[in-house]
Amino acid sequence: SSGINAEYGEKVPYCQFHFTKLFGVRCFYCDNRSSMQVIKVLNKNYCENHFFCTGCDTLLEEQKSKVIEMDQKPYCRHCYDKFPSDMRRKLLESANAAAKNKKATMKKDKDKKGTMKKKKEEKKKDKDILNATQAAS
Repeated sequence: SSGINAEYGEKVPYCQFHFTKLFGVRCFYCDNRSSMQVIKVLNKNYCENHFFCTGCDTLLEEQKSKVIEMDQKPYCRHCYDKFPSDMRRKLLESANAAAKNKKATMKKDKDKKGTMKKKKEEKKKDKDILNATQAAS
């Protein structure tokens, strides 16, 4: 592995240990840098050994476990089921609202891109008309 020596702008070789120490992804839980596979959930990176349920400390497997987020923390399905029903309902409503907002934002962005494209086409037509008018004069 190699990195850039910031002082001289040169590529410098690093051993695996030092490359990881300098450039590895930080685990949110232990703050150590890792060269191992990192699990990214809720916009946070976790070492494989530190991705566990906030409620019961059970190690969660990214592919096999259903992860439920509450207050930006991961919970397993078992702990989620222990939450009071009104809290679970609010979490579900919040998740549905977030999904709707994301869809609306995506649609708005798509509409905005379409509007911008139309404006660009109109400007081009105006320019073409102006050029044709000037050429005819």
